Amino acid sequence: MCLAPTPITIKDVIPIPTLHLNHYPQIFVAMEALYSNNKTPILFLIILAMSALGQGTRVGFYRTTCPRAEIIVQSVVQSFVNSNPTIAPGLLRMFFHDCFVRGCDASILLDVSYAEKTAPPNSRLRGFEVIDAAKSQLETICPGVVSCADILALAARDSVVQSGGLWWEVRTGRRDGLVSRECDATNLPGRKDSIEVQIKKFAEKGLNIQDLVTLTGKLSTKNTTTVYGHNITNGTDLLIKKSMDVFMGFHDHPGGHTIGTTACALLCSSLCPEGGDGAKRVDLDTGSVHKFDISYYENLKNGRGILESDSQLWNDPRTQRFVEWFLGGSRQQQSKFSVEFGKSMVRLGDVGVKTGDKGEIHRVCNAIN
Repeated sequence: MCLAPTPITIKDVIPIPTLHLNHYPQIFVAMEALYSNNKTPILFLIILAMSALGQGTRVGFYRTTCPRAEIIVQSVVQSFVNSNPTIAPGLLRMFFHDCFVRGCDASILLDVSYAEKTAPPNSRLRGFEVIDAAKSQLETICPGVVSCADILALAARDSVVQSGGLWWEVRTGRRDGLVSRECDATNLPGRKDSIEVQIKKFAEKGLNIQDLVTLTGKLSTKNTTTVYGHNITNGTDLLIKKSMDVFMGFHDHPGGHTIGTTACALLCSSLCPEGGDGAKRVDLDTGSVHKFDISYYENLKNGRGILESDSQLWNDPRTQRFVEWFLGGSRQQQSKFSVEFGKSMVRLGDVGVKTGDKGEIHRVCNAIN
């Protein structure tokens, strides 16, 4: 049940972000300013600041406690992706779905009654075996040290690198959550969400419009009601048919066009015939299967956004300017996008993390200790 009220903590009253050592000067400057204005007791601020600083994630969290942690995760991801390239977008999508529900706490991995993974948007998630394999190896050499939440964050990064993207630093030190509820997944961005709704959902997680446009092109596969991730993924016949129905029924309405006519004709005639297999996967990025690139944005410009939420990115000026920023097939443009994608993934990875004495380190990723 999702009706039980959540206990209010000090973080609900005064949000405390993930902080790092280089934040010390800013913290104490802010405290001094507040104290000089007699707004907040200085001792209270010091307690809050020191508590947050002592519990933040950081790059190299396992450098002394499990030095090979990142290498092991990278090796496992590489092995799985080499055998099955569709694992890469699956891991990206799983990470996004995990962070967007209860924060980046690996609650998407738990096998409990009415768990997150059983929610309709999560019904076709894949890559669980990759996380389990990495966790098994890590428990052998560093038992009880590396969290499943961190394994998933690292695996998402490594899947991008395996698909041709640039490497970025992943902050680690997350702990695993103790709650996983199917009904919490209703706040995931959906394929029918308006731009207003998409922007609002991202803002609620501390993510901006650029993050929305950047992550939309790369995260997760198109096989349920969540629509993030095109260029190294594919989608299912059923979802594309639903999007076609929207196009065919509303293309004459102002603002109702959601699918490029060329894309619709192609998919209708060859990929998704009447009575076809609803679980069939088809490519949603022309000439870009299993590659981490920026063709998704060219497709949007050319009217080849397959899903409703895709085309809206080009049709709304708030998001279109970021789409235009990523247009162009040059190596420089691809590099620019990869850098920005890494930055957005870092911000995504900071959403709702549990550190310090929150949560636990699961011994196996699908169960609470």
